[in-house]
Amino acid sequence: DATIYIAEAAGNPVGQIRFDIEGPAGVVDVSVDSEERGQGYGTKLIKEGTQRFLWESGANNVVAYVKVSNKPSRRAFEKAGYNLEDKKKVKGEMSFVLRKYLNA
Repeated sequence: DATIYIAEAAGNPVGQIRFDIEGPAGVVDVSVDSEERGQGYGTKLIKEGTQRFLWESGANNVVAYVKVSNKPSRRAFEKAGYNLEDKKKVKGEMSFVLRKYLNA
């Protein structure tokens, strides 16, 4: 099961966010068009997409796995209200584990 939202600005797509259901949680994957990065779309997409997903899906939290080397992505998730929980190897890459709960 997956849910995907497309973000638009002035009628043009600027990014997408996908949530895969794993038990009571969603696992998030986000992408912003390379030409649109650095304009705050990532944080807004993560924040609004996560709120909508949690409200519509019945999941009680969302987890993000962010490569340790991807500092802009980690900042975007933290600005969107995700909390750093751990660091672990995911698909062979050291990654931060960030999580956002329904009522947090």
